Amino acid sequence: ALMQIQEAILMNPDRVACIIIEPIQAEGGDNHFRDEFFVGLRNLCDENEVLLIFDEVQTGIGITGKMWAFQHFSVTPDIISFGKKTQVCGVLANKEKFDEIPNNVFRESSRINSTFGGNFIDMLRLQLTLEVIEKENLVENARVVGDYLLEGLKELEQKFPEKLSNARGRGLMCAIDLPTGADRDKMREVLYDDGLIILACGDRSIRFRPHLNVTKEEIQLALDKIVNNIDKI
Repeated sequence: ALMQIQEAILMNPDRVACIIIEPIQAEGGDNHFRDEFFVGLRNLCDENEVLLIFDEVQTGIGITGKMWAFQHFSVTPDIISFGKKTQVCGVLANKEKFDEIPNNVFRESSRINSTFGGNFIDMLRLQLTLEVIEKENLVENARVVGDYLLEGLKELEQKFPEKLSNARGRGLMCAIDLPTGADRDKMREVLYDDGLIILACGDRSIRFRPHLNVTKEEIQLALDKIVNNIDKI
């Protein structure tokens, strides 16, 4: 993959401004990267003056057991995009790097002709949300309860090896595979009928995205429903 990225940059000199990537590929199937990949990608970007942007819309704000998913790795992106759990969307930029560039786009917090940017109510809502996350220690809760969820999925994988495989996750951001996409869709259907809403990702995976203050007891209810319905697929 790194060789393909390098080739694309070399074939388009002065035309590649940035590389945008999720630290965990979410919609594509909850695919996890090795640290070595991101180290190589960071070096590749630095060598070619390309910005590295992490899309943390799904992975950010604590769900992986750290505030940002990139903190699980030994690289730092130049820009982070975020949203969802904060109830607002935004970007964070590496101030040290961008201060080297006069009149860069991050010099001003907003523009007078920006329709939605910098809305005061949104900023206040973001502040209050972050205060609750910090006060209730929800990032740590995501780590602890996420470990419980992943261990539960691995136990199901061992108990039903012909139907469940490849349990994976960081924090509460977990997923597991079924044999086929049709099996996955059937599982979602029977779980919905039993009162459990669960999402799909990739070709044959179901993904878990619990709220940050979920409890082990609630996670166990979900795991039990999977056990109770697994024979229906």
